[in-house]
Amino acid sequence: MNTRKVHMRFWAALTERYGTRWADQYGKQPSQSWMELIDRFTPTDLRAALDTLPKECPDHPPTLPQFEAILMSAHAKASRNEGNHIRGFYRSLAVASIGRSLGKCEPDLEALIVANRDTLGSALCQLIDEYEDMERKNDLQRTPAMETGCALRAARIAELFKANQLLPRPAEPANQ
Repeated sequence: MNTRKVHMRFWAALTERYGTRWADQYGKQPSQSWMELIDRFTPTDLRAALDTLPKECPDHPPTLPQFEAILMSAHAKASRNEGNHIRGFYRSLAVASIGRSLGKCEPDLEALIVANRDTLGSALCQLIDEYEDMERKNDLQRTPAMETGCALRAARIAELFKANQLLPRPAEPANQ
């Protein structure tokens, strides 16, 4: 959920862009409907959507449904781009840590992960997913503690693998 400050900055940006047309159409303060819409998205999504307004709505302020569509588009685009970057970062960090712990380098390490996809590979994917989600929930702010935690957890996964204590991840039930 965004703060009142975010709501007001958003409202001020649209008032600046559309002038009296915005205030006449929607008022000087954001309504509950607009605040609820804003709260569903991150500040990054809001900035991206505001950046597209000159192209999407050059002459008139957007309606609530129009702006919702613009926000959804901005969010989808950001998710695709950021997801690859975030996932790549944590994958590199975890693989390097596992490699150090197992004394393996590329391409031997990749072959080992693939050959043990049900144990080592599965645990690695689960770790990457967890840290990717954590960074998204932290508004894409990566902290040193997150980096250290990921590397330490990856080293622990490697130790469990070496001791043959890594259990295969249970198969997910098929959709019926």
